[in-house]
Formats: sequence, structure tokens, C-alpha cells
Amino acid sequence: MGFMSKQIDRLMEKFPQVFYDVSYEGNNEYGQGTWLYMQPGWYCESSDCGTIHEYTIAEVIRCSKCIYQNKERWIKEHPTETDEHEKMLRGDYDKSAL
Repeated sequence: MGFMSKQIDRLMEKFPQVFYDVSYEGNNEYGQGTWLYMQPGWYCESSDCGTIHEYTIAEVIRCSKCIYQNKERWIKEHPTETDEHEKMLRGDYDKSAL
């Protein structure tokens, strides 16, 4: 993998119960930008989905400050993922789970 962001790495280390993966696509024929993936139940306010996709690291960091958790919504959207339901209801993905 090429480019990596220390800021995003720190964010993922600090909040592993919120952020679980990142993909740096760069500017090439395969895609553009950076994707930051969130655990089940977390949503980005600007995209209203469980990923943050922006073209600069600064924008990814800015968006990471505008997220919210909605367990009930996620469970309704993913009715067959019962293992994740249990983890979510147990609080494994809560910010306070550290």
C-alpha cells in the first residue's frame, strides 16, 4: 500500500469501536480519495451511511467529527446479521467501550 495517514491511523487507534478500516485509493483509474469505514451502527452525517469518503485527509478528519450512532436503524437495515446485533446491544461499538 502506498500513502498512509498518521492522523487517520491515530483516529482508528483511539476509537477502534467506531472505525475499523481505511482505504487510500489516491487518484488513479481505480478510484479516488480515502474511505474510512465505521463499525455497525455508526453513520456519517454528510453521507448518511457507514463510511466516510472524501478526497483529502483533512476532509476525512473533519467528517469523522460529524458522526452519530443509531443502533435501532442499523438493526432494521441488517435484520439477518444477528452476531453483530448482539455485539451492538452489548455495547461493543459504543464510544465508551474503551
